[in-house]
Amino acid sequence: MSQSKTHNVCILSFIGVLLMSLTHHPTPVFADQLVTTNLIVRNGGFCLGQGTQCASPGEDFSQADIKVKADDAPTARFEQTTGGGNPAQNWDFGGDEVSFFIEDFSATPAPTFPFQISTRAPDNSLRIGSNGTVGFGTATPLGNATTGLGGLHIFGPATADVFSGIGSDPNNGPAFNFGYSGTSFGRSSGFFNVRPDASAVAPNPSVRFLTQNVQRMIIDRNGNVGIGQFGAVVGASPGSSPSQKLEVQGNVKAAAFISNTTTYPDYVFKPDYKLMSLPQLSAYIAKEGHLPGVASEKEVHQQGGVNLSTLQMNLLQKVEELTLYTLQQEKELTSLQQQNRRLKTDNQQLSRRLSAIEAAIQKLTAR
Repeated sequence: MSQSKTHNVCILSFIGVLLMSLTHHPTPVFADQLVTTNLIVRNGGFCLGQGTQCASPGEDFSQADIKVKADDAPTARFEQTTGGGNPAQNWDFGGDEVSFFIEDFSATPAPTFPFQISTRAPDNSLRIGSNGTVGFGTATPLGNATTGLGGLHIFGPATADVFSGIGSDPNNGPAFNFGYSGTSFGRSSGFFNVRPDASAVAPNPSVRFLTQNVQRMIIDRNGNVGIGQFGAVVGASPGSSPSQKLEVQGNVKAAAFISNTTTYPDYVFKPDYKLMSLPQLSAYIAKEGHLPGVASEKEVHQQGGVNLSTLQMNLLQKVEELTLYTLQQEKELTSLQQQNRRLKTDNQQLSRRLSAIEAAIQKLTAR
């Protein structure tokens, strides 16, 4: 703290005693009266300053009830002593050409500035409403739509990007950004964004969702979404990336799944489709141990799983081929049934002829 700042703090620390003395002064203090070299009382206003800074006849009191003047960082102090059994603590508040500030002068090893407002900050940079809502950039921060209470309101135009940043460099990274994206993606859109730096290691940059301090979901640097832990341990390991656009470590339940495949095996029913004969199919199964056109168990292991869309189309192809085999067998069965009926008719005719021959023989024998 500069010498002038220390001087101002000492002056303002004296103001309480001085005001008491003025209140009980036997002679009223009139406007434009010089009380001390450093303190002027004029029209109910007070000016404290270094030397004779407040003694100017033209000193303006219209803008403030109390003025503190100094060449460098005019400052006031709240000083707690040890007289009440509490530890000593000094809080200073003041301002200079850079900012208005609150300083913890008792902090060790050096004073700190936990709160600062830069000069020329726009209107309503920070506003706390009567309902407890905190607003940035708005004079009327809005709270809960039902109760009107609480909440954070960061104002911005409907077609502008209004984002918040958490991290060392919100613009270049590493940082996590979130907000409203009226310019980037159009009205009524919002976003989450992780900005990496050169030191990011896969699967980072990433967005993660946790419950009970355990990762439940991750969106990795390639846009792959993983539902599950994927080896991530808070404070110990970043884990691994999902291997697909969506990978779930667990069961999935849904009302329906829709595939965007455009290939359907209806070609099986075309006249030029070469359907394997049943003897050929039997020989293939005996040799390979699986249906033709369907991945074997070994291939599934090598691929790390089954493509359900491909598998469904392969199975549909086999169902259609099985339909053709069934139709072929039905045709053959019908032909055999027709042959059987003809044979049955022929057999009946032969049986009648045989009966007639036997009857004729018996007549001849009887003579």
